Amino acid sequence: MSGSTLGEVHEDRPDLSVSAMESRVAWAIFSHYLNETGKLKNTRWGKGPIGCTFHPSTASVSYNVPAGDLVGATADGRKAREPLADVESPYRGTERNGPTAVIKSVSKLEHILESGGSILNLKFSPSLFEEGRNRENLVALIRASFALKGMEVQIDIVSSKTLRQAQKEPEKYPDLLVRVAGYSAYFVALDPEVQNNIIARTEHQGFFAPS
Repeated sequence: MSGSTLGEVHEDRPDLSVSAMESRVAWAIFSHYLNETGKLKNTRWGKGPIGCTFHPSTASVSYNVPAGDLVGATADGRKAREPLADVESPYRGTERNGPTAVIKSVSKLEHILESGGSILNLKFSPSLFEEGRNRENLVALIRASFALKGMEVQIDIVSSKTLRQAQKEPEKYPDLLVRVAGYSAYFVALDPEVQNNIIARTEHQGFFAPS
C-alpha cells in the first residue's frame, strides 16, 4: 500500500479509485502488519537490556525515493520505478479533496499500534497564508489531526516554483529549509531525486476540496 487515502485519483491518470471493500481489505492487511510485527523477536532477545522486539512503523523517512526503484506500478496510478508515497501521505498529486480529507483518511490507521512512529507530510502554498485567518485554520487542522488520534503531521509552506528556482540557482538559496520526512534539511544539499519528490508533493491552496 503506497498511500493511505485509497480513494483518491489523479486528474491525468485513469480512474483508479477503489471500492469500499478494497479499502477495508487494505486496512485489514495493514492492521495485521501492526498487530503481528511486535510479536517478532530480534537477535538481542534474551540478552537485554530491554525490548528486543520489532516495532511497526510507517516512518520510512525518505527511503520511499530509492525504494521506488524496486517496486512495479501500483494501484494508485504510480508508475513502475517512481518514488513510493511519502510514508502515510497520499501518493504525490493524488489528494484531490484537500488536506482536511487527508488527515481524516490517515486517522483511520491504528496509530496506537505504530510504536516505531509515523509521518504525514503536507505542503501548502505560501499565498494561502496571506489571509490571516488561514494561519488559524492551519492550527485548527493540526489540532483536528490529533483529535482524530493522528500521530504526527509535518508542514512545508513553500511553493514548488521557489524550489525549482533553488535547483537552478542553489547559491541564491543556501538557507532554504524544508521538512523532508521526519527531519528538516537545507533543500539545496539534498539529493536531486529527493528534491524532486518534495517538489512533486501536492501544493495545497486551501483546506478543503477545490470548488
